[in-house]
Parts: sequence; C-alpha cells; structure tokens
Amino acid sequence: MWGKGRGDRILEAARGGDPEVAAWVAARRAEGVLDEDIRWMWNQSDAAMKKTDEMSMTVKATLYLWSKDETGDEQKAIDFANRNWPFYGDPAKPEGIHQGEDRPLFPELHHRIDSWSARQGWGTAKPRMEAAMAGHATMNSLIRAEMRAGRL
Repeated sequence: MWGKGRGDRILEAARGGDPEVAAWVAARRAEGVLDEDIRWMWNQSDAAMKKTDEMSMTVKATLYLWSKDETGDEQKAIDFANRNWPFYGDPAKPEGIHQGEDRPLFPELHHRIDSWSARQGWGTAKPRMEAAMAGHATMNSLIRAEMRAGRL
C-alpha cells in the first residue's frame, strides 16, 4: 500500500493529522523510536526487512547453539539466548519473560541497536558485555536503560 519511501510517507501522514497513523507513530516515539528509525525500517524493501529479521533470528539461534554446546543443557541455552539478544515485537503485547523493562522492543529500533551493539565490541569482549548486563534480566532492559541515559 505505501510502496517505496513509505517511511517518509508514514511520517508525513502522522504530521498531516491522520489519527490512526499519528497514534501508531506516537506509540513508537513513547518507546524511544526516532523518525530516523522509522525511515530506516520502512524505507527498505520488504525483502530487506525480511532479511534483517532472518539475520537477527540467525544470531539468536547461534547464541542458543553455542550455549547448548558449552553447557549441554537445553533450558540454559534457551535462557542464555533470550537474555542476551534483543526481543522485538509490540511492547504493548508482552509475552513470556518479556514483561516490564524486558518487554519487546519495536523493530524500528533494530538498526540503531545493532550499531550500538557493534560499537560496544562485545563480540570480542565478553567480560564487558557481562558487566553491562549486570542488574538487567534481559538485553531489552539494558537497551531501555541505555536509551534513557542517552547512549543509544
């Protein structure tokens, strides 16, 4: 329906007073989503959005498999992957362990979170990641704290 450049058109419709689109944008802004995040996600092709989702799930599956190999325990591996990788969805519809500060993050944040995570260098500095995660039940909680502190 929205076609190419739909992120820009979504923002234009919200500014233009379309009540449904304005409410949709307002819900995202309340969760820390910026106009740039909306443009990044929604100006992509459907294929690019699908690939972003697939890549995220691949990384989460890799975390699970690595943990299962390390611990030999399936439940510990599931818990590890759920704790250490962002969970995306609608924050108004939390599920399972993803409640409160751990509730889902809007997918529009994906690119900004990936960029922030890469800057942390956690792929090669596990102790730094573990220190950052201290006091947070999940990555989503840490991400929300980082957004409130203005670091993400």
